[in-house]
Amino acid sequence: MENIEARVKKIVAEQLGVNEAEVKIESSFVDDLGADSLDTVELVMALEEEFECEIPDEEAEKITTVQQAVDYVTAHLNNCGIIGRLPPLYSRRFFVSKRRVVVTGLGHISPVGNDVATGWANLLAGKSGIGKVTRFDASDLNCQIAGEVKDFDISAYISPKEARRSDLFIHYGIAAALQAVADAGLDDVADLDKTRVGVNIGSGIGGLPLIEETGVAVQENGIRKIGPFFIPGSLINLIAGHVSILKGYQGPSYGIVSACTTGAHCIGDAARMIQYGDADVMVAGGAEGAISKLGMGGFAAMKALSTRNDDPETASRPWDKGRDGFVMGEGAGVLVLEEYEHAVKRGARIYAELIGFGM
Repeated sequence: MENIEARVKKIVAEQLGVNEAEVKIESSFVDDLGADSLDTVELVMALEEEFECEIPDEEAEKITTVQQAVDYVTAHLNNCGIIGRLPPLYSRRFFVSKRRVVVTGLGHISPVGNDVATGWANLLAGKSGIGKVTRFDASDLNCQIAGEVKDFDISAYISPKEARRSDLFIHYGIAAALQAVADAGLDDVADLDKTRVGVNIGSGIGGLPLIEETGVAVQENGIRKIGPFFIPGSLINLIAGHVSILKGYQGPSYGIVSACTTGAHCIGDAARMIQYGDADVMVAGGAEGAISKLGMGGFAAMKALSTRNDDPETASRPWDKGRDGFVMGEGAGVLVLEEYEHAVKRGARIYAELIGFGM
């Protein structure tokens, strides 16, 4: 207990920039030691790192004094069954380290641009990617507008032969993933341990256009019209599979399906893979390519789509008083997530740190 108290006091002194002698067990971080709200956030993070624990926000708000910090840490270590068998000098090797995760690469395919720079510029310029559906005749649907990806060329990423074997959502996912990998500079890392690089890219619906196309072919010409690549061409986990094969990555390879939260879910889960040591790098995100009569017809039957067909550019207005439904879109967004020290060691450009995830 004394060892824990001494270590907590030392951390408090370091984080708040005060003399350790000023830090008493009863000291309030704010009232006695002059901390502000950001100081306390950094202090909690330092305690989490030192004692290898995760302090939920609702518990962190209750820790306002040195005594409360000591009590929380002691309770945590007791729950782990560690108090009473710690060596005099605490060693981190007794715990699984929760490592820091940063973003080092970006990839983007969307109705407003087929790369990050173009998409971002068009967003800042207020350009809409929504218009009349051009991919099929939507005249018999009450919603005839969508956010279609435009001028996309999959042959810039994979061969035409490979492209024929998979549906559009896989194309978008592969393209965004390869953009992110290039942006992160992973191909330039000579000693990259590919057994520690994984991929988690999901999709909410997957290969609806291919499923629809195959269903029509079967109805018109019989069961023999099902192609040998129908299944692998529409399976959601095959984005990750293709990217792993193309790049030789041998780490975790999978895809999560959780409807509209799929991309965020994949990114968060991939971050945990890094935090808990299953990978050093993860290529993560989501892709969708379901603008087809089957896809739009299904959502239209739910009365979920906007029918503002005469004004497509303003039809998507989720928080507006006059909203009348959402507008289907398509594309992919992929990040390269990387363990912080791994990124720093190779001199990677760091866009941001991912510090939390909930579902």
